[in-house]
Amino acid sequence: MVCYDTLRDIAIWCRECVRLTGQAGVIQWEWVLHSLKRRVYRLGRLQYQPRVLKEPVFVGERIYPGGTMILEVHIPADGRLEQKLVMDSLQQAQTFFRKGGYTLFHCHSWLLSRALCDILDRTSNILAFQSLFEVYDEDYSYRQAEERVFGYIEERLEMYPEVTGLQKALKRYLLAGKRIGMARGVLLFQEAMNGM
Repeated sequence: MVCYDTLRDIAIWCRECVRLTGQAGVIQWEWVLHSLKRRVYRLGRLQYQPRVLKEPVFVGERIYPGGTMILEVHIPADGRLEQKLVMDSLQQAQTFFRKGGYTLFHCHSWLLSRALCDILDRTSNILAFQSLFEVYDEDYSYRQAEERVFGYIEERLEMYPEVTGLQKALKRYLLAGKRIGMARGVLLFQEAMNGM
């Protein structure tokens, strides 16, 4: 079952290729190779990539040294980010990776940007997901939020569509001269194991 779920990622990227080019295929073949080479595993709603911290991470008063074993959390673009599904997935990951010596779940995504608190309703699934992680850094090197919400990156912000509520809110935010970065956050493996 894990193999089947993991390989479903190929279908997501095939649909993305059709959307972008009008032709069947895969553009993001490097990412797809992670699934094929068993470097990324899908367990329920989320994907996990075993990794090691290359540099120390400072979270509040705690320091996680380089070499710390982590599970990088990725969020496939094929469904809602419902809290029950997220929690079920984290628990599956704890069981699946229980003998790996992992200390942290780590996530680097626009979904962790604190700016989202300014544009989303407090009952948002995205904010519930974000609340699981201790955010320790945010960078603005890539406009991932725009790419994910609108499907592409547009230099003329006023040209972005306003179909969904999230698109409308994000467009207003951007037109006001504000930005959404990609934040980094951690969740202790043991905390998630204890059901938060």
